[in-house]
Amino acid sequence: EKNKAIPTSLSSMDDCAVCPPPPPNCMTVHTIDFFRSFISDPFVFGRISAVHSLSDCHAMGAIPQTALALAVAPYAVSESITEDTLIAMLSGASDALFEEDCALAGGHTCEGAELSLGFAVNGYLPANFKGFLKNGGKVGNKIV
Repeated sequence: EKNKAIPTSLSSMDDCAVCPPPPPNCMTVHTIDFFRSFISDPFVFGRISAVHSLSDCHAMGAIPQTALALAVAPYAVSESITEDTLIAMLSGASDALFEEDCALAGGHTCEGAELSLGFAVNGYLPANFKGFLKNGGKVGNKIV
């Protein structure tokens, strides 16, 4: 795990993630996204889902810190197929989170009608920065 600030890890099997507070004068941000798969490759879908979830933090100017996953694998003929699907999906997601120094701090998995994945991402706004809010735009501002 790249983010050493998280004292618990997926291997600890704890029911909650223990995370440090943000740096002084920073505000925390919380966001959640969840999608049904729209492609057949679970690895690529996992990556897309994580990147999209992280993008909410980026849009606000926040630094992502931790993520909790909610993963749904389709009902399968065997447990090994379900496990392989979850491993592929979460591997793609983990790669994207790792690149952003955002720790996958835990989550929940289950079986359902279709492949789905979502993340609750927690982060923080840099000190004394109020963030980019949707209602803060003014006539003449440019969106890049």
